[in-house]
Order: sequence, then structure tokens, then C-alpha cells
Amino acid sequence: NANMDFMIDVDDDSRSSNSDAGLNAHLPAGIYHLLLATWGNSGNANIRYSFQAGPIPNLACNKNLNGQIPGGEEDLVLYRLQLASPQEMVISLQPRGASGISDSYLLLYDARGSLILESDDDANAVGSIISGTFPAGTFYAASSGYWATGNYSISNRCGAPVLTRAVPGKT
Repeated sequence: NANMDFMIDVDDDSRSSNSDAGLNAHLPAGIYHLLLATWGNSGNANIRYSFQAGPIPNLACNKNLNGQIPGGEEDLVLYRLQLASPQEMVISLQPRGASGISDSYLLLYDARGSLILESDDDANAVGSIISGTFPAGTFYAASSGYWATGNYSISNRCGAPVLTRAVPGKT
């Protein structure tokens, strides 16, 4: 994409019966580049692709959205988060319902698509949580599963920035 630098890495440890690499991503319209490389193999490779661009859903402050990861690490859904002023954000990706995702993975990118933070499960290995104080701007959260499939709920809780006052002292 000409305005963003998203780098998505997929390898051949696929869940498909062909042991091929694949990607099922909801990405914004733009120009994308594909790099194909082998590890310890040589010969011909077949490349098949399918891409359908669409709008990225907005995940507003203090809102929840529901989604589904159908295939695991190779599948991700992007959400746009926009902050008009600095905010404390807690972005949470949690299993939803009887078919909830069993091993969630959450990534946070800045407006250019550079990875800022990632979370592979929280402390209870149930969902994934990213939190912190962020400046005004646009961010993208990507929901995925680490070789897991299922339904999820993603939320973005926002509040006043958390400021820690530094007081000089003697050491």
C-alpha cells in the first residue's frame, strides 16, 4: 500500500492439506507487494492469489465488535482506531460463545502500518490484551489466531491518559 508499510509474514506451516502458505486478510485498498522465498528447497512454485479490498471497520472508543477467525494465523481482520487526543487504550480480543477462538493473537500498528505492540494471549491464556497511553492519531488493531479458529469479541476501552509524575530524589 503506497501510504502504509504493513508487513504480514506467512509461512508454509499452513493448516491446509497442501502444506502451502496462505493469507486471508481484510486489508484497505492499495498496492501490495508479494515476496516469495524458499527455505532449503529449489524448483518451481505456483502462486495463486485472491484479493478483495474493502473498508476497514472502525473500532471506536468504549465499543465492542464481534468477528470470526476461520483459519488461524493466516487469517486476520484489521480495525481502525482513531484518537482525537492522547488516550489510555485497553484493546482486548476475547473468545465469544461456544465456538470462541482458543488461542488469540492481537497486533497493533501505527498509521503507517509499523507494528507497535503484539499480544499472544493474556496471563490466563484466554484472550489477548494490549494497553497503554497513546498519542492522538490513527492506529490499526489486527485480530488473529495462533493456529486457532473461532469467534471473538474485540473491544477498545479509552480513558484519560495515565501520567506518572517523576519526582527527583536522592539515590
